[in-house]
Amino acid sequence: MKMTFILASLLCSSLTFASLDQYTSGYKWISHEKTVKAKVKAKKRGRRSISSKVEVDDSRLSKEFKSFRKTYLSIKDPIELEKQLRHIDKNYDSYPDDLKLVAAILTPMLEMKSFAYRMYPLLKREKVTHSVLLTRVYRFASFMSVNLPTDQWDAGFRFMSEPFEYEMTNNRFHKTSDLQEFVTNKIYPALAKAAERVQALDFSTNNMTWDHKLLYGTASFQDEFKRYRLIGESERLLLLANLHYGLSWSARFSAYNVSGTLSLVKDMGSLYGIDSMFGFSKVDGVTAKKIVAKINKRKYKKLFTILDGGKEKMQLSFKHLREAARVSVVAWEEMKERRNGEANESALIRSEMFESFIGRIDRGAETFVDIVNGPTIVRSDITGEVITVDLPKFLMNPPKDLKSLLPTSFTSADDMKSKKIANKSGKMKSVKFRNYHYGKATSWELKSYNTLLPEVKNGDDISTAARILNQSPGAAPVALIINPFMMYNR
Repeated sequence: MKMTFILASLLCSSLTFASLDQYTSGYKWISHEKTVKAKVKAKKRGRRSISSKVEVDDSRLSKEFKSFRKTYLSIKDPIELEKQLRHIDKNYDSYPDDLKLVAAILTPMLEMKSFAYRMYPLLKREKVTHSVLLTRVYRFASFMSVNLPTDQWDAGFRFMSEPFEYEMTNNRFHKTSDLQEFVTNKIYPALAKAAERVQALDFSTNNMTWDHKLLYGTASFQDEFKRYRLIGESERLLLLANLHYGLSWSARFSAYNVSGTLSLVKDMGSLYGIDSMFGFSKVDGVTAKKIVAKINKRKYKKLFTILDGGKEKMQLSFKHLREAARVSVVAWEEMKERRNGEANESALIRSEMFESFIGRIDRGAETFVDIVNGPTIVRSDITGEVITVDLPKFLMNPPKDLKSLLPTSFTSADDMKSKKIANKSGKMKSVKFRNYHYGKATSWELKSYNTLLPEVKNGDDISTAARILNQSPGAAPVALIINPFMMYNR
C-alpha cells in the first residue's frame, strides 16, 4: 500500500495546462561554471570573522520588520492572517531585505487556503485513504495544541482547513485531475515566485537577523535567550535550494497520469487485509509479485503513463533538481568553513551540528552536483562497488509508462519450506515454516533502465545497482527514483 503512495508522489500527472516555463522566465539559472566560481567566494565568506562587538538582538531589525512582527503576532483568526499575507505580497518591493525574506517564505501559504476542506470530496470516495489521512490531521492538531499553543498557529491551521466563502463549495477536488490542476496552476507559480524573490536577495556582505518569535508565537522567548539568530548567504541559498526541490516535485506532479490512484490504494488495502478485516476474505502475506499483478490490472492501463506535455515538464523538473544541487553545494562550502568562526556562534544553522558528518556531506554534495551534470561513476561506501548513472538522460527522456520500471520476474519457490529437526528423543521431525523470500522481485526490464544505468547489462543486476546507489553519499536523488520499483516497502 505504501508503494502506491510513493509511486503517485514520485512522478505524477495533470491534464493539459499552460507551460510552466512562463513562471520562471525571470529566474537566473546558475551554470556549472558559475557554481565553481561561487564556491570559491563561499569558502572565503565562511572564513570571514564578524566583529565581536556586534550584538544579535532587536536593534538589528528594520522598522518595517518590527511593524510586521507586531501585526503578525496579534493575529487571532484566519481572516486576519489572509489579510496580512496579501498585504506583504502586494507591498513586497517596498520592503527592506529582512522583511522581504519573511514575505517570500510566508506568501505561498495563500494558495493553501481551505486546502483540507477542498480535498475532502476526493478522499471520501475511498474510505480507507480518507481514514488514514484524517487520522494524521487529527494527530497534527493534537500536536499543535500541545507544542504550539498560540493564536498564530491556530489561525494558520484554520486557514488551511476551514471553508470561508460559500462559492468554495463549487471549487473542491472531486478528481485527481482537479488536484493536479491546483498544483500546476497555483502551487508551482507560488513557489516559482518565492524562488525568484529569494534569489534576488543577497546576504553575502550583510547578514539578516531572524526573530524566532515569528515562528513560535507570542508565548515564546520571554527572557530573549536564543531568540535572535543571523541568516547569512548560506541559509538563503539553502532556502532557495529547498524551493527548487518543491518546484521539481510540482513539475513531476504534472507529467504523469494518476487518475485511478485512490482506487489502486483501496485495491492494495484488500491485499493487506484492511478492507477484509471484518469479512471472510483470506489474507495472506503480501508479496512483490501480488502487488505488481494488482498494479498491472487492465483497469490501471493508463495509470502512471506520461501525458501530453509531460516530457517537457519532466525536463523542467530536472532543471529545478539541478539548480537545487548547485545552490546546495555553494551553501555547504560556506557553512563547513565557518564552523570554527565567530559567525557560526550566532548563525541560524550552526554547522557544528554536522561535525561528525563533514566528510560524508562533503562527498555527497560533490557527487550530487556531478550526477546532475552528466554521467557519473558512483561508488558504494560499504562494498566499494561502482555503477555509472546518467540522471540527466533519464529525466530528459522519461519513461512513457512508469509501470515499465516495475519488476518482471519473481522467485518461484513455494511459500512454505520444511526442514527436519531433532526432538528431545533424538528423532528427526519435519517442521514447516514460511519462506520469506517467496514472491520476491528478482529481475526488471533492462531497456526501461538503460538511460539511467547505461552500463548495466542484465535485468537481474538492477537491484545491485540500487544497493550501490543507496550506499553512496550524494546518490540519493537517483536512489529515490528507483527504490519504489525495487519493492522494498511492500
